[in-house]
Amino acid sequence: MFEKIVFFLAMVLTAVYLPFSGSLLVPAFVRIGLLGLLVIIIITFTFRKKVIFWYVGLLLTLGVFYFFTWLKSNPGSVAVILYCFAFMSFVIGLLTVVKRVPRLAAMLTLFYFSLVMALSVISFLAFVCFNTHLVPFTAVNLGGFDFYQYYYNPFLGYINPKEFGFGMIGRACTFMIEPSYLAWFLTTNFFLLNKYIKTKGVPVMVAKGIVLAGAFGTFSTAALVSFTVLFLLQAGLFILRLMGIAEKKRNLIVWVIIIFLPIAYLLIPKDNLGGAFGDTSSLGDREGRMQNSLLILAGSGIKDLAFGHGPGYIEMGDSGKGESNQLVKLVVEQGILLTILILVFIIYCTKHNKYFMLATLIYLNSVVILWTPLFLINILICKWQQDHQNPRA
Repeated sequence: MFEKIVFFLAMVLTAVYLPFSGSLLVPAFVRIGLLGLLVIIIITFTFRKKVIFWYVGLLLTLGVFYFFTWLKSNPGSVAVILYCFAFMSFVIGLLTVVKRVPRLAAMLTLFYFSLVMALSVISFLAFVCFNTHLVPFTAVNLGGFDFYQYYYNPFLGYINPKEFGFGMIGRACTFMIEPSYLAWFLTTNFFLLNKYIKTKGVPVMVAKGIVLAGAFGTFSTAALVSFTVLFLLQAGLFILRLMGIAEKKRNLIVWVIIIFLPIAYLLIPKDNLGGAFGDTSSLGDREGRMQNSLLILAGSGIKDLAFGHGPGYIEMGDSGKGESNQLVKLVVEQGILLTILILVFIIYCTKHNKYFMLATLIYLNSVVILWTPLFLINILICKWQQDHQNPRA
């Protein structure tokens, strides 16, 4: 019964938080209350475990320190600070719970696989039906925000219309708020399909084709870049294996790429890169947001660099705009030390599936998705798969 309760609450929590459109429709107090309830249930169930006992003590100690440090820098961020620590408790608690209730991991894994396949089918159908006018869509203003002028169909979800040099293209969001979020979810889980599906061969190939088509339905530059980089990496590592290069050396190449990619992203001239994709990219806007964040870092002292300015600091600044790069946002708001710990945790959970790990790290450069149930449960599923199967991706 316990696992069914946690599973149900986790599904509801996922549906009412970003990146799903439910996050714009469900009141904040309902979402926060649900998160708090789930954290209390999980912590209560696992509190007798020594690891949770020490974790709660450590979290409270660090929490008090970070709370007052961040509050001094960003007085209006109380709710956002508590939100971050609630999700930290959620992910650590859930990671501990499944050791006692392994069936919960199996239930969440099946739910995610079903969600990936369903959203892939809907995304592709929505893209085709909207752009060929096969099915009617109604113009809507999602959440009352002017920048979410979308089209909606109750079965196919939301479409984000965007003008290109050759005309307007409708990009599938399904039931998420932006195409980039859907592209992230489908792209990363594309590299988990061979772990979701026990029967190898044709079933996996069919599933990959469906998910690839769904990712294409988002018409996202990030999806194109991610798949190109990772497919080229797969091909390169395959060639190195044929040449007899040892696995350790091949893995070293992967780690060099992991370190190099964020640096390359910062150094590449975005104007030239944006021009290479014509009007298909929002790189210009993203670059402007990043420049604002880098200016904040340039004016920060040692303490602020180490511990951050506090969650929500960028959005509450003079520009009024958020940061589109999750890694830069982490450094500015949570500081270098906590950013390193978070990245270590992500790599720890995904280290045996290098393509999923790389796709995740690539997307953290373009979508702010970290503190969401969908992201956190997804990386835990990757870990559970490697724990049960001991895979070598």
